[in-house]
Amino acid sequence: MSDDFQQLRAKLDRLKRDALVAAERKALRSTGEVIREELMTLAPEQAGKAEGLLAVGELKASFRSYVRIARDDKAASGTEDTVVVMPNTKVTRDVLGWLERGHAGRTKDANRTNPRPFVRAAQDAVETKAVDTYREVMTSEIKKAFNE
Repeated sequence: MSDDFQQLRAKLDRLKRDALVAAERKALRSTGEVIREELMTLAPEQAGKAEGLLAVGELKASFRSYVRIARDDKAASGTEDTVVVMPNTKVTRDVLGWLERGHAGRTKDANRTNPRPFVRAAQDAVETKAVDTYREVMTSEIKKAFNE
């Protein structure tokens, strides 16, 4: 291993777990915001009037990001810290699923609604930006923790 890498490892070993968790949480929160903004941009919107289960714009407004930091015992077994971006209520999550896959009404004669997928497109559109955001925030936070 190079000397630079060994020096970095030594610094990281000295860094307190709390500082790493705080840096990770902030980086994941920032990454989640990047993803949430793209989902809000690509989510289909009703044509100006409420119909069905949601008010106009309710799906877009419901997207939230949730950060999950693995505890030490879980991290040792391979569990990773994650950020999840999804609607914040069961109804909006259901509507999201129906939009992604399409759906039929409650009766046999009901017309099937065609799928209008946008989640994968949002993921693909922001993948590089999300990784860059994570890297920048983690770098900044670790430098702050080292008082550089």
